[in-house]
Amino acid sequence: RREQPREPGVIEGGGVHRREEAGEARVDDHRAGGPRGVHRLPQRHDELGHRRGVPVLFAFAPYIDQKDSSTTIANAFQGGLSLPNRDFYTNTDEKSKEIREKFVAYAAQMFELLGDTPTQAKANADTIMKMEMRLALASKTPVEMRDPANYYSMMSVADADKSTPNFSWESYSAKLGTPKFTKMNLAEPDFFKEAGKMIADVPMGGWKTYLKWNVVNAFAPRLASKFDDANFGFYGKTLSGTAEQQPRWRRCTRAADGAVGDLRVRRRCKELVHGAALVCLHVGEGDPAQPLGCGARTTPGHQRAPAVAATARSHSMTSR
Repeated sequence: RREQPREPGVIEGGGVHRREEAGEARVDDHRAGGPRGVHRLPQRHDELGHRRGVPVLFAFAPYIDQKDSSTTIANAFQGGLSLPNRDFYTNTDEKSKEIREKFVAYAAQMFELLGDTPTQAKANADTIMKMEMRLALASKTPVEMRDPANYYSMMSVADADKSTPNFSWESYSAKLGTPKFTKMNLAEPDFFKEAGKMIADVPMGGWKTYLKWNVVNAFAPRLASKFDDANFGFYGKTLSGTAEQQPRWRRCTRAADGAVGDLRVRRRCKELVHGAALVCLHVGEGDPAQPLGCGARTTPGHQRAPAVAATARSHSMTSR
């Protein structure tokens, strides 16, 4: 414990004594408002997304190759949804409709807290639902995801680029800082085909709104009470049925406990992802301390347990 840096204590102390700053927050339009052109989306996606633990558009992480346990491969999975899975967007029962209505109301509330007018906030929330509905319709169902064969599609990076129009995996991985790889698992090709189409046909204003939403939604529990309470009101009460949120001191203590593990990984990988545990695996024959990539602790449900085990074993693995 004495060898650990002081970050966990800073997290715990700073979290308990949160500065409200008049209860306001702002997402900088220059940094989080989105790319200025389609060609810059991979760069902005990296800067605002996976490096900072924000689940933008898809999930990207290294895992053990399910067909060869001696290798570690790059994986891209469907994602980009604010609701738990595809069914929450497509089910037609009254409860599902109610959840979608409350989600749009929650998103509008968050945009109002960011300073939008009620009319603009509602329009932005509708944009989020429209974009996420497209992603959901292209996603596999939870039942389909029970079969590992349904999220395994190995291909060359060149073929992955063809399967994801308007998006360069080479450019994305370079911005993320991963070692170069020539093959990857594009887990759900149909999803990435639709995501690639969206990059071209969704107006730039829509992408700015989507990126801004993902930033504020991901960090809401760390912002002022208005954001934290709104976030818990939807995800805690509406989705989970939790009547009351745990005291802030308890949540900060858990965050500090998690940070201790993150810092142990930091000593090995020499890199810390803000707000998420690193998953550092290795490829090629270069420096064994060089990480393949950084994945958040929150991984796709079908991969969550393997991801934790893979982290512990990763330093001894090689890759394609």
